[in-house]
Amino acid sequence: MPRPLIVLLLLPALALSQGAAYGIALYKDVGVPVAVGVEVGPGNGTVEIRGLAYYDQLLLLSTTFACWEAAVSSGHDPFALNYTVYINPIDATRALIGPSLSLAVAVAAYNALTHTPSNLTIAYTGTVTPGGFVDFVGGVREKAIGARRANFTLFVYPALQHYDYKFELRPRLIGVYGTLTKVLRERPQNLSDILPVAEVGNVYQAFAIATSHEYDIFDNVERLNQMVTAMVAPPPAEKLAVLKKEVHQTVNKTLKLAAQEEYRDVLANGVARALSYLRLGEERPELATEAYPRALREVLYPYFYARLLTKSDAAITEMQTYTDVILQIAEKLMPDVGSENLCDGAYAHMYLHTAKNLLPQAEKYLRYYLAFHSPVDAAYAAYGYAQVVYYTWKSILYAEPPRSRAVELNKTAGRLAYYVNAALNYAELYSTATSVTSPQLLGDASRNTRLGSSAPPPAAVGYYIEALSNILTYFALHPSFPNTTAVKYIHFVDALSHTAGGPPQLLYTENIAQANLTDINETRVYLLAKIYACKLAEKLAIYTDTPLREMPKQRATVLPTAEPGEESGEYLTPLAVTIGIILGVQGLYQVFKKHKK
Repeated sequence: MPRPLIVLLLLPALALSQGAAYGIALYKDVGVPVAVGVEVGPGNGTVEIRGLAYYDQLLLLSTTFACWEAAVSSGHDPFALNYTVYINPIDATRALIGPSLSLAVAVAAYNALTHTPSNLTIAYTGTVTPGGFVDFVGGVREKAIGARRANFTLFVYPALQHYDYKFELRPRLIGVYGTLTKVLRERPQNLSDILPVAEVGNVYQAFAIATSHEYDIFDNVERLNQMVTAMVAPPPAEKLAVLKKEVHQTVNKTLKLAAQEEYRDVLANGVARALSYLRLGEERPELATEAYPRALREVLYPYFYARLLTKSDAAITEMQTYTDVILQIAEKLMPDVGSENLCDGAYAHMYLHTAKNLLPQAEKYLRYYLAFHSPVDAAYAAYGYAQVVYYTWKSILYAEPPRSRAVELNKTAGRLAYYVNAALNYAELYSTATSVTSPQLLGDASRNTRLGSSAPPPAAVGYYIEALSNILTYFALHPSFPNTTAVKYIHFVDALSHTAGGPPQLLYTENIAQANLTDINETRVYLLAKIYACKLAEKLAIYTDTPLREMPKQRATVLPTAEPGEESGEYLTPLAVTIGIILGVQGLYQVFKKHKK
């Protein structure tokens, strides 16, 4: 019996015990069917491909994420299973098998995981990426014709590919000279004239088609809007009140310093920026956790700079003491990471780790300034110390008591590292293959991944979530042709609606509030991708019943005020020590008083 017939006879039987689906590949510019079967069993997330004599790394990674996203979508732990993927090109043993087959793999894996009978009258093409987005493929029209020739009743392809997008060089007259400019040309594919078709922007839409379920994107977007309300956590009012007072005190000290004509403009600009951020936080309380730390950084930078150039010895004592005190306070406040504050706890540790990493660089420029007395080195040192203060305050604001079950941070960080490294490798290979690069997003993802690999487990989880949000943004908008961002954003939000929900966290509050202030662009997607990455991290985390460590108890309900005359003294008193006093860390205040003398 010929091999193709054997495959066709086996697939209906496999559909009852395994998952099966059909993809479409290209062979000599002709679309040919590819039978895909997926077998799932207990394991550790390993994906094995059988049936091909050769395949490249891009096919392996796309197949891997197709299986993992199918597991996440169906409520399974992707790293608790192994996946064996059988690929059999029909009538073309040398067909060009690439990442466009991964949508068929995802459908087959989903059918296996949910024990759903496979509908083998549908042909799929699409590239599955981290987060479950379905990206563009090549040869869509040829594949549609091949699907019709093989008598499929429906052809499923990536959203927006009913147009063929190509850049062309066209002449343009500028004065008496001519030049060639790159112009995007959109040519209708008219796929619906070939056979019935359906567009999908993420795997959830493809799974609905495979299982014959009704699906409404806009209902999901509306549902997400309702879920967002429940995900918003109230801002830490007591800490914000202390920070606001800190900003006002620093502003007053800076204005007094601005009486010197030489640095008046620099100091006045810093004060103006700080007050604008304060006003934003007052008008939009949900933004205060970002606006108030920025306000303090904006005013501390010129303040430290002017102090270094006028009274360097006093400035050095002030800067070092100030940062030492709030770093110690933040260290005391660092919480355990619980199942209901996984992201907030991880980000608190990540911000503190970032502050500690920035401190040696600030100290280096301070040494350069003392050696060479260069205003440039003074500026770098002042900005470095202001950055340390900013990230330390972010960690203090995010440090909330852990809730619910504890998280096994070593195992969780290891799982996230495995997922993120695979996703980053996929993104870099895909960027090279498609010539659609994003140095900023992928560069930030690479940097955060490196930081996570060397950070303690709680901070590492935060870095990996940051890296994943960069990667998700890249894939959600790829390939970012003009006039496609809005449609891709809808499909991104639709995928987010399937993962959102759960207990409120400060990370959600802050990023949702910032996203609401931006247009539909890369920034908005990136802010929401942080929430998406956080929810994926929660799904990959390992939880335990180990009791959570309690936070220090409050000893006072009213914030103490600075001592009389302290605000008008030569040194800037960090009102952050009041948090230390509230939490019983009175020794830190004595440390500051000792340095001040």
